[in-house]
Amino acid sequence: MRKTKNFFMIILALGSIFIVGLAKDKVVTSTWCPSPLLIDGTSADWQGVTTTFEKKVQVDYAFMNDADYLYVLFIFKDPQYLSSINQTGMTIYFNVVGKKKKDYGINFIQKRISALQYIAMLEKQKGPLSDADKNSILNNPNYVIYDANVINKKAKENAEETPSDARVAIYRIQQDQEKNVAIEFAVPLTRAAELAPGIGTEPGKQIKVGFEWGGMTEAMKQARMNRFQSQSERSAETVSEQPAGGTRASTARGRRSPKKYDFWVDVQLANKQ
Repeated sequence: MRKTKNFFMIILALGSIFIVGLAKDKVVTSTWCPSPLLIDGTSADWQGVTTTFEKKVQVDYAFMNDADYLYVLFIFKDPQYLSSINQTGMTIYFNVVGKKKKDYGINFIQKRISALQYIAMLEKQKGPLSDADKNSILNNPNYVIYDANVINKKAKENAEETPSDARVAIYRIQQDQEKNVAIEFAVPLTRAAELAPGIGTEPGKQIKVGFEWGGMTEAMKQARMNRFQSQSERSAETVSEQPAGGTRASTARGRRSPKKYDFWVDVQLANKQ
């Protein structure tokens, strides 16, 4: 009798785990935005909008949308969870069928470029600059830009070019007086081309959104490997120089890798009002 009872208890427990596993992620509702937001990295335009707290990374976040853009506010409450975001940027993945797939996303990252690179970028976006504008730009050797790079794993090799008049994804970062770091994003709802920034949805639809940042970039991994190789070579030379009968090897302590953080959320877009 006891064995039978235990068997049914195990089946019940497994059933509960299975049901929990099938449970859907919580749905966060986007608020309708009556007019386009000024993307400046502050929460000034978000007064009255309810934020959601993600405990495991200590961030508040919220969504708004209009007919053209999805707006995202992301506030770090604890600087330790920023990890290596300055090197990796923040990648936001979008899936319109509700799956946690990283097929399409946008990496938002700050980059330092030279004045000449900045001029080339502006001329590509807006056309030729005057000599006066170029000279003004050349007064500063470097510039920091807010870049947005599309990740589309399913894009064809001969993907069509993004139209010059296509909407762009933008973001800004600010730190407030309480040392909280806020990031504000604007991402087009429609997608003009495979490699263009855009979710591929419309107001009133539900999408799954994934946030990812931190960890190691390929450049960081290569730099660490080079340091390790250099330290190993120096250690080998030190050992070879020791007198007979004595062995002393210097071993470098491995540094901890910066943590990678991510989480997903279902977002119910607001409909036109």
